[in-house]
Amino acid sequence: MSRTQHSADLRLRALAALRALLALACTLVLLAVPIGAEATGADTTAQASNTEYTVKAACLFKFIGYVKWPANAFADEKTPITVAVVGPDPFGQELEKAFADKKVGGRKIEIKRFKTTADIESCHLLFVASQETPNLAKILKAVAKRSVLVVTESPGAASKGASINFCIEEKKLRFEINLEAAKRAELEISSELLKLARTVKDEESK
Repeated sequence: MSRTQHSADLRLRALAALRALLALACTLVLLAVPIGAEATGADTTAQASNTEYTVKAACLFKFIGYVKWPANAFADEKTPITVAVVGPDPFGQELEKAFADKKVGGRKIEIKRFKTTADIESCHLLFVASQETPNLAKILKAVAKRSVLVVTESPGAASKGASINFCIEEKKLRFEINLEAAKRAELEISSELLKLARTVKDEESK
């Protein structure tokens, strides 16, 4: 095998490994209590929620590796990738755990939290907590002129303009992607990520 063929083979294996990791993270049945099961107590509910957001935090990290931002989204080569949450933060410390000491494309990852839509500042990935769903239109308007990957967790949010939306299917965590929304934000989503998602369109395009 030539050196070129060997390098190509290694790249293919690396892509396959990344795809497998993302598929595993995003299709795990939540271990403590299946999604949709009735809670039997406060501890059980909290445990199920913690497991869900541990998986979602891992997925957010994987998403970053499969999305390309335009060069003007960063001030320079050392500018970190900013991951933010707007609304009541359901992650607790899970984001810090998922991103601790990790880099993507040589960039560090910075975490921000915005209490309300009015507080939104510059960021690259914005997770919209479910409680903020009624304000989704305002949130999208607030980031409309920026290259922001908007990630939601509410039914129908992707068709309303979010780039990626988490959803539950057969008690498993899945996600859907709106390529039109990503294009508006000047974001390029890898075909490898698209293979793992269900694609949706804007409501007016249906």
